[in-house]
Amino acid sequence: MYAPIIHPLLTKSAGTVKKSMPKQSVEHRSILEAASKAADDAIDFDVSLSGTKKIGERVEKDEPLPFVHSRTDQALLSVPPILEEAIEIE
Repeated sequence: MYAPIIHPLLTKSAGTVKKSMPKQSVEHRSILEAASKAADDAIDFDVSLSGTKKIGERVEKDEPLPFVHSRTDQALLSVPPILEEAIEIE
């Protein structure tokens, strides 16, 4: 079951997906970044992705690439920068 907050990460341009980080890697990296915060900060393990695009898939501008699911707004904020760095569209 996905977390209740759903945020689409929209593409900035149309093109073909040339580089993508596997879904599990993004989720793992997000957990590791959360773990590096202050010791008394709660870690939200409920961050996941859906609707990820595969390398070679065509996307249009403002198309969701992918949807980020989170239990809290704070956990949601850490994911888009990771995905923007991980995904390349030409």
